[in-house]
Amino acid sequence: MPRRPAVRLALLLTTGLLAAGCTTVLPGSAAPVGGGRIDATDDDVRIELAGADDVDRVARNALADVVTYWQETLPAVYGEEFTEPEGGYWSVDPSTTEDDDLPRDACVDVDFVAMTSALYCPDTDTILYNAEGLADSMAAIGPLVVASTMAHEMAHAVQHRVGTADRESSLVLETQAECLAGSWSRWVADGGGSHSAVRPAELDLYLQGYAYFGDPTGSSPEDPGAHGSAYDQLAAFLVGWDGGAQACRDEITADRVFVISEFDSAEDEETGGDLPLSETLTAAEQFLDDFWSALTAGSLDGGEGWTGDVPTPDVTGSLPGSCEPPAPGLRLAWCVGGDGRSTVVADQDLLTAPADELGDFAVVALVGLPWAMAAREQLGLPVTGPAALASAACTVGWMTGLALAGDLPGQEHSLSPGDVDEAALVLLDAAEDPELVPAAELPATALVDAFRRGFESAGDACTA
Repeated sequence: MPRRPAVRLALLLTTGLLAAGCTTVLPGSAAPVGGGRIDATDDDVRIELAGADDVDRVARNALADVVTYWQETLPAVYGEEFTEPEGGYWSVDPSTTEDDDLPRDACVDVDFVAMTSALYCPDTDTILYNAEGLADSMAAIGPLVVASTMAHEMAHAVQHRVGTADRESSLVLETQAECLAGSWSRWVADGGGSHSAVRPAELDLYLQGYAYFGDPTGSSPEDPGAHGSAYDQLAAFLVGWDGGAQACRDEITADRVFVISEFDSAEDEETGGDLPLSETLTAAEQFLDDFWSALTAGSLDGGEGWTGDVPTPDVTGSLPGSCEPPAPGLRLAWCVGGDGRSTVVADQDLLTAPADELGDFAVVALVGLPWAMAAREQLGLPVTGPAALASAACTVGWMTGLALAGDLPGQEHSLSPGDVDEAALVLLDAAEDPELVPAAELPATALVDAFRRGFESAGDACTA
């Protein structure tokens, strides 16, 4: 199935948030910690119509390593031997390639390839990619967009070999392919590849690109071409990154909770389901107070270690004069006074851009971080360092999962399509902004993975 078009990222100058769009990648040339990799040759992987361009070089390197990965992985995970696509690999440049240049039994024409990044044709067992489109993306944001696209399409070939494609929906197949691309990326990052490399520290920018790669907000999960929302795909990649191909096989199934959904009304579709900022801040307080009141009262499953006396914080635009920011320059802050009461800062100037560019639940997620830190301090738990920040992000995911299911005690608001995507994407960006998150305490990938674990595990993964 085709992967959606890769496009250039547009970074907002206000806070660095990503606007809506398609996909992204690691910056710079792929190079492992231990030194360079040797480029694959035509003897390793032949790509029909390929030239000497960087995009074809990176694609060839990736395909060589993807083949090696599946030669090792398919027997171990699926109990079958891997065979390469019989129809081979084709580099299609929509500006110069003619339909007659493609094989006579090609399942698509050049115009179709031009509308996507790449695709796998099951009828001919062939992978084709849009060299021009991928070259534009690679020039803007780096080579992993090419490598991950090759891994994604090969995953579709694997699905057809093991029978998954015959029994699953497009939504399952596409997110599982993204998961398998994540498992391959982790294998490369751990030194498995001979020709490619993935630096874990550079995954932050790659994951931000899922803002550009998900289906439009309000899309139907039943659509014959459904790929999943930004969160659905981002989370699937992380499942593969964390758990490997076996986790993709076992966890990315029809039983998985997908967040892609249609709007309930024409009014919600018109507004995107978003509230004005003033109402959003009120809703954020309600969500967070409902969650933390239930958690610290011992009313939530998995809440061991979180119980205690935690008064609801005062939510203001700035810290009281007697308080110092928990970290230099931090404006999304908290303070616990000598009387045990806390203050959480919700700076409207700081939250306007996330609300406008991503949506209202981005604000809920951001305010959830200092709220969690204030609660941790009141409970006598650490509030500095990567583990504390990961725990805070995990609780935001926990709250979001409960709210999506309508299981949050006292819940007054339901979530709209796109809300979970907004939370995940804003946390990715916030990790890069010392006004929002204490600088350098946790990479963005780890921050959003903590959110994912809380969301998917109903709190079982959130350590106090």
